[in-house]
This record gives sequence, structure tokens and C-alpha cells, in this order.
Amino acid sequence: MLKTVLVGLASFIIISSFLLLIGHLFETKYLSISIYEETSSALIAGMSVIPYLLGIIGSFFIGVNYYKRQHSH
Repeated sequence: MLKTVLVGLASFIIISSFLLLIGHLFETKYLSISIYEETSSALIAGMSVIPYLLGIIGSFFIGVNYYKRQHSH
């Protein structure tokens, strides 16, 4: 069970990081972290939740597939 959780966590980190990298490289606001305003006293930044949602969905399916493969043998 621990291996299944670790596989799901690793896939979440990899998928989310990959999508954030794509968003940064191609400057898409739906997949990236944006800095809106930088002043001497504050930094206003925002980020999209979409890479994390897709990471959760992808890691769920990868975890389920890994679990099924482990218990089919």
C-alpha cells in the first residue's frame, strides 16, 4: 500500500511540475505562476490551479493502475 501511495505522490509531483514548466516556457497563464506587481514593500503573485488538478487526476489513475498490476500477479 505504501508503494502505491508513493507512486501516486511521485506522479503528482512529476505531472504538476511538467505542466508548470510548459506554462512557463510557452507563457500560458492557465499553466503558470505569474507575478502581477512588485513594489518595494510587497510582491503580488498568482498561480493557476489547473496543473495541480490535472496532476491529482493523473496520479489517481496511475495509482489505481499500479495497484491493479500489483494485485493481478
